[in-house]
Amino acid sequence: MNIVPPAAGSTRPPLHQPWMVLPAAVLLLVGILTGIWRIAVTRGFPLPALPHGWPHHGHLLVGGFLAFLILTERMAAVPRRYLFWIPPLFALSAVWLPYGGFYSRVLLGLAIAGWTVHGIVSFLQFHRPEKWFTEWSAFVVLGLALAQPKGLQSNPESALAAFASIVAIIALERLQPALSGKGRTARITYAILTAWHLSWIPWMIRGGTPYSILGAVLVLWSVLLAHQDLPV
Repeated sequence: MNIVPPAAGSTRPPLHQPWMVLPAAVLLLVGILTGIWRIAVTRGFPLPALPHGWPHHGHLLVGGFLAFLILTERMAAVPRRYLFWIPPLFALSAVWLPYGGFYSRVLLGLAIAGWTVHGIVSFLQFHRPEKWFTEWSAFVVLGLALAQPKGLQSNPESALAAFASIVAIIALERLQPALSGKGRTARITYAILTAWHLSWIPWMIRGGTPYSILGAVLVLWSVLLAHQDLPV
């Protein structure tokens, strides 16, 4: 594959290079192997336990692999050379967050601050407030879930909140063409999706999640999204 080098003075970072997805591939492989290894140990297979401080597979796959992949794609779509550090910094801090203490949280905060700047730049360029807000809030919610005392293992709400963040980003990609029009149903779908996604924040913090209600809301916006997606 031939890669055309960026023109002189271009703000395009080196994220279009094929080797930039290598960290995501490594995180995916290590995350899958970590999950399999932990399950094998708990099932009595004669394997040594993973070293203390080894990242949980949820952090490797969600905070590492998926977050790095999504952030890298967004950096390539709206390239700013001074922000190319956001994907690796977010992934690194997310993977080691349960063990790095204060410093990992500082790094995660810096990554989210950089992501906020990138979101503002993207909004000023494309004028898509729904896309900006959903993608920004998704990584804020993901960061809060990862920053729980025991990470995504703290409680089911933390793991589900992290998963909901990725789902919200993907769902918005499918809904975006309909939002570009003037359809009321698309706006309603977006409002329900946003409320469902952000509602995980209080439940993640205090517990007592009404799973049946959130499940019903998930089904509702999924059906509405499928209806919007069919014409597209």
